[in-house]
Amino acid sequence: IKLRYSKITIVGDNNHCYLKKNSSLKYITAVLRNESSIVIGKDTTIGKVEMIAVESSKIHIGDDCMIASGCELRTSDMHPIYSINSGLRINLAKDIFIGNHVWLAKYVVINKGSYIANNICIGLGAIVTSKFEEENVILAGIPAKVIKKNVIWGRSTSNKTLYDDASLGAFNIKKEVNQSFLLKVKIKLKKLFD
Repeated sequence: IKLRYSKITIVGDNNHCYLKKNSSLKYITAVLRNESSIVIGKDTTIGKVEMIAVESSKIHIGDDCMIASGCELRTSDMHPIYSINSGLRINLAKDIFIGNHVWLAKYVVINKGSYIANNICIGLGAIVTSKFEEENVILAGIPAKVIKKNVIWGRSTSNKTLYDDASLGAFNIKKEVNQSFLLKVKIKLKKLFD
């Protein structure tokens, strides 16, 4: 675990911050208040990000995620909003869940109640305000929406195909599936032209 040049503020009781194996965080500002928690998965890298978990809420970031500088993750609006009719507060804090192998580009904002499935890329400056349960997509825009499907991202910048990218480890099994598919296509084409 690498935690450098960071500030974690804890206010109240029963707050928890879990950093798992091989996670690397630089210039993090985190606030935990009133029975809240932040969980950061293994092999996750985060740089210059603000995370706020308050009012008994949780921020969960999965394994092998990459979160670029300037991102914000907030489980609360920080100031209450009340219904004039009922007198009740209408903007309570909600958890944030980010799955495994998720990449947040610079300046992404993840708001309360957001759910991001595994293997998702989120484009520059997007604002996520809802649940995205479909895997292997790119989200972008304000508010964020799916703009591309059937994709996966890697950490290396020099590879031409996903099969050359060692950072994808477990995902390289797709190469075998694709080769099997190509073999079937070749057999069918051969039968057509014989």
